[in-house]
Amino acid sequence: MDWLSIIGLIKEVYTYIKGQIPAFDIVYDRALRRWTKNSSLRAKFSDNALGDFDKLVRYIEDRASVNQGVVDFFEILLDEATKDPEVASMLSAEFAINSYQQGKELSGVMSEILHTLRGLVGNGPDLSVVYKDVEDYIPLTVYGEETRDERLRRILSGAVENKTMTDLIIEGKKRLILFSDPQHGKSTVLAKLAFDLQQSGIYNPFLYNLRNYSPSLSLVEQIKLDQRLGNLSSSVLILDGLDELKEEQRDNVVSEITTISANYPLMYIVLSCRLSHKKVMTVSGFESVYLKTMGYDALVRYVNSHSKCPDAFLADAQKSDLMRLLFVPFFLKESIRYFEENGQIPQDEVTIYEYFISRSFEMDKSRKAHRTGSVTPKAKLYKHLEHMAFAMLASQRMEISPDDLAVSLDMSDSVIEGLIGLSLITRGENGELTFVHNAFKEYILAKRLSQLPTVEIMKLVCFPDTDIIIPALKNVVVLLIHLISKLDSWDY
Repeated sequence: MDWLSIIGLIKEVYTYIKGQIPAFDIVYDRALRRWTKNSSLRAKFSDNALGDFDKLVRYIEDRASVNQGVVDFFEILLDEATKDPEVASMLSAEFAINSYQQGKELSGVMSEILHTLRGLVGNGPDLSVVYKDVEDYIPLTVYGEETRDERLRRILSGAVENKTMTDLIIEGKKRLILFSDPQHGKSTVLAKLAFDLQQSGIYNPFLYNLRNYSPSLSLVEQIKLDQRLGNLSSSVLILDGLDELKEEQRDNVVSEITTISANYPLMYIVLSCRLSHKKVMTVSGFESVYLKTMGYDALVRYVNSHSKCPDAFLADAQKSDLMRLLFVPFFLKESIRYFEENGQIPQDEVTIYEYFISRSFEMDKSRKAHRTGSVTPKAKLYKHLEHMAFAMLASQRMEISPDDLAVSLDMSDSVIEGLIGLSLITRGENGELTFVHNAFKEYILAKRLSQLPTVEIMKLVCFPDTDIIIPALKNVVVLLIHLISKLDSWDY
């Protein structure tokens, strides 16, 4: 049975049920509760698309397709219908509206619809990639583009829209680009989005970090797009880190994304980028959304549930200059850990980075000592991290190979092995190394730059023969300014 035939049959069944089986609404609600149980995403999706039988029919008809989640619901619906005595008796009646179905019981017709829908789903989600949930996730919401007058009217009216990226996907927003400042949680939000979408069974997400992009292959080839696609209307391509591309690669990648967008109009595409790159990273046809920081109430709830002394933490925080940063999940979590260990709030952003990096070294040291009994000294590896970050800056690269570390920076095999074993470093599928988060590389780089004369710094962070800062290095310069007042306090 082709798609048009199945749509026609579903509409006939719906019309018959609506007129002949009033009790079916109760069965439908029961099936919906069962399908959405323990899934907030399914609950939101049902409100938008499956709230009643009429919505279900329109959802399938409008998209001319069906996903595994909807098929699962239809199966539950049929199961609940056969359990209800009143509805079951009506389903056993002969369904003769469609000449093709003459002489068949209505329950048999619905079973045939379910069988056909299963076949029409085609390839399901690519479960060769299974996304993990984000540990200790702090939910963040987004807001759209608005003028200053629109923002003012919204604030004065008291209207508050707290939408998540998941909400926008459920609403049918097909082309989104998420902006935020560095370390504010873009990658974490997208990792959570991929997990939630996959868990729902409704969507088929694929998350790809653009720092792994290589110009030797097209983007379509690198992400194996055709192999990973199932039902196009439920596929969600998530490309994280437009800002992490090399300068010379960005135009080509944006062009490739534009082509993918044109070739796969039914597929959802979500991009992310730092706010500082917005002017140079515009992608035609994509709606800009911006990541909100936490609200004060959410911050207090998190502190109350994660700090041993929440009142003392909040009192100390409100008296410090750090308070503005605590609305960002990364800085909040690290500040609580710091407070638990030291009995006071970190002084500033630099202190938090130093604490995080030191804690990473200590965890790596403990893990490696337990496994091998030998540990490369922290001071030695940190200096090599600085050299690695500096070499990546000088060559405008987002990653570097072990061979380059050996040849260009004269690192020994034991040092390279030590770097590979650090939790601050990740190794891509191509074997090249990069920092697990760009912000850590930028901080270590800023610290290395703080040891150079101002003239040398300007040559490295500005366009040639100008005092205009290269957009990709804006955050490095911000961190460098914070570092200048702390040059005498380093312990390594």
